[in-house]
Amino acid sequence: MQKDILWMVSDLPFDQVEKLSRQTNIPSLIAKVFLHRGINDPSAIKEFLNPTLSKLHDPFLLNDMEKAVSRILMALEKKEKIIIYGDYDVDGVTSTSILTLFLKNLTSNLSFYIPDRIEDGYGLSIGALDKVLSLNPDLIITVDCGIVSFDEVGYVNSKGTDIIITDHHEPRGKKLPEGIAAINPHRHDNQYPFPDLAGVGVTFKLIQALCQKLDLGTQYLSYLDLVAVGTIADIVPLKGENRILVSHGLKVIQSTKNIGLESLIQISG
Repeated sequence: MQKDILWMVSDLPFDQVEKLSRQTNIPSLIAKVFLHRGINDPSAIKEFLNPTLSKLHDPFLLNDMEKAVSRILMALEKKEKIIIYGDYDVDGVTSTSILTLFLKNLTSNLSFYIPDRIEDGYGLSIGALDKVLSLNPDLIITVDCGIVSFDEVGYVNSKGTDIIITDHHEPRGKKLPEGIAAINPHRHDNQYPFPDLAGVGVTFKLIQALCQKLDLGTQYLSYLDLVAVGTIADIVPLKGENRILVSHGLKVIQSTKNIGLESLIQISG
C-alpha cells in the first residue's frame, strides 16, 4: 500500500514578501524564492537577476597578474616560443582554446599541449613536460593546472625555461610553485573579490589583462562562448562573476562562429 506523502510548506509573512517584490520589481513568487534562501538584500537580488559586463572585476587585482602580463609581452616582443599547457577536461580544453586563439593573433611562434589522460595523467607531469621541452619553448603557460606541481615547475626551471601558472584549484597552504607568476584566486594572500572562478575564468582574466595593456579594447569578450562552456562544465557556483560570464556567454553561443561549438550544437541537437 502506498504511504501518504507529507509536504512541509514553510510560509512567509505577506508584508515581507510584498515589500521585497516592490523594492526589486519582481513577482511575489520570485521574492518568496529569494527569501526562502535567506536572500533579502534588494541590491544583491537586482545584481543577481541582471548580470552586467560592467561588473567584471579588474584582472590586475589577481596576485602576480602584472608579472605574468609583463613576461608574456616580453615574449611577444622578442618573438619567443610560447607553449600553453592545458588539461584534458572541458575546463582545461576551453582554457587552452581561448588563450591559443587570442595569442595566435599576436604571434606565430605558439603551440599548445593537452596531456593524455592515460599516458600523462592529470596536470603537469615530468613525462609530458619532456615532450613540451623537446620543442624548445622560451615560455610555458599552464591553464587549469600547476598550482601544486612543485617538482614539475622546478624541473622546468632547471631546464632554463620560464613558466607561468594559471589555475583555480586549491593551493597547498601558503606554498606556491616557483614560476614567474602563479595566478590563482584561491591563493592565501588573494585580494581578488571573487575566488570561485573556473580555470577558464582565470584564463579569461589573463586575456582581459593583456587586452588592457595592448589597448585591444573588449576583444576578450570574443571568447565568452567558450568561457561559458568551461565554467558550466566545471560545476563552479553560478554566482558573482561566473554568473556574468555564463549569462553573456550563452547569448554569444546562439550566434557563435566557433567551428567546434557549431559542430557540438549540431550533433547534440
